Amino acid sequence: MVGDYQAQRNVAYCLKSGCDGAIRQEPVTACAWRIVILASGSFSVDASDEGNFNVDCGALSSSQQRRALTQAGTLFKAIYKKSLPREFGG
Repeated sequence: MVGDYQAQRNVAYCLKSGCDGAIRQEPVTACAWRIVILASGSFSVDASDEGNFNVDCGALSSSQQRRALTQAGTLFKAIYKKSLPREFGG
């Protein structure tokens, strides 16, 4: 999914919403993807991505947010072959 901004958004959305029952909702992983999207550096990232991050990650407990940040670091490294940028918790 390197550089596939829309695919990353779709994954995050489905993990949050369940995509009409197609997959199990996983709010922690949805938040992790929202972090990856913001940290990606894509020129397509906009205010709606920040809003999605605030909604998806803001609904989590602090321990869930820490888990999401750890997952985001793992995802980011797998996708971009580098550590999550420091301003995103890397």
